[in-house]
Amino acid sequence: MRRFSLLTTIVLLLGLPALARSGAGSPSSPGELFRSVREALVLIGQGTPVADGGIALNWLGTGFLVNSDCTIATARHVLEGVPRDNLMIRAFDPKREDRVVTLPVRIVAESAERDLALLRVGSSLGGRCALAGVAAPKLAAAPLGPELTGEPVMLAGFPVLEGEQPRDVPILRAGHISSAELQVEGRPMLLLDLTGVPGFSGAPVLLQRTGEVVGVVFGPGRTPRQFDLNWATPLGRDDLRGMLADGSK
Repeated sequence: MRRFSLLTTIVLLLGLPALARSGAGSPSSPGELFRSVREALVLIGQGTPVADGGIALNWLGTGFLVNSDCTIATARHVLEGVPRDNLMIRAFDPKREDRVVTLPVRIVAESAERDLALLRVGSSLGGRCALAGVAAPKLAAAPLGPELTGEPVMLAGFPVLEGEQPRDVPILRAGHISSAELQVEGRPMLLLDLTGVPGFSGAPVLLQRTGEVVGVVFGPGRTPRQFDLNWATPLGRDDLRGMLADGSK
């Protein structure tokens, strides 16, 4: 019995480093992944002045924080037709966990070719970002390629339910990448086994295995919704750095 216990202990000790590496920094469940990114999600919309001096808000899609400088990624088509001075976000308030805050944002980079846009929240008093303290999800570090095909993914955002404006509560969807080898109009795209829902445009595509962001929801595009498919633009750390360096194009 003692011999068996010693052998079992050795096997367990030898296996621990591998187990630690495989789980290091990775969510252990879809629920844990959702909770880790929830506060980084934002509603993107248009604020229009009204007669009584207030602002009427029309919510258009989803965005998410990508760095500590209050930079937010979204799909560029979400912003089409919206005056640049009227762009707003509704986000988790890091100073008060029981409510959200509505803030103006500005475009700092955009790519019509890739249907991506980067927004930034202005600084508050003291020069600090108004959303300082909210952790951004990690973007994929390695180049994104065909090996993503078949990977389980999740979307988290603010779809329109029952014809109503999106609520402040983000919604989670799960599926997998049907193909990471297709192109749309000459640009690489991810095909997702997920039904496209209005309001999810601009949401992060999260790799369930690692919790990393691998794309931004584009929408069904020319694919009929009844096919239960959705498209996403690949997005990794190199893509973000390139867009911030190049600005608009």
